Amino acid sequence: ASDKQPIVEWTAFKDWLRNETQPDGMRKMEASRRYREASQQTRQRVAEFVTYLDGLEEDMEELPEHVRNDALLMGLRPEIKIKIMEPCPRRRPDNRSPTLPSRSKRPGTRRLEP
Repeated sequence: ASDKQPIVEWTAFKDWLRNETQPDGMRKMEASRRYREASQQTRQRVAEFVTYLDGLEEDMEELPEHVRNDALLMGLRPEIKIKIMEPCPRRRPDNRSPTLPSRSKRPGTRRLEP
């Protein structure tokens, strides 16, 4: 067994390579554009769409939770969005805002199904 440590950590190497191929500012602009235009694809599960959005967010400034939730809701396929927006019979009539699961950035805290 070797006690040698890698010269460069993998994440540092990936960051360096990304910065060499596309400058940080350009990457942020491209991620923002793709984030605004994001929409769930026909056979894409909700969890996969969330993962896609999360990946784009890695190249963006940190977004408030309500902006993240809005991006998710607006990007969902229409039939899913409509189902989420339907009033729940147990909900008070004056509460019309949709209830979305938390999009916390902590790993393992999200479980979304289509």
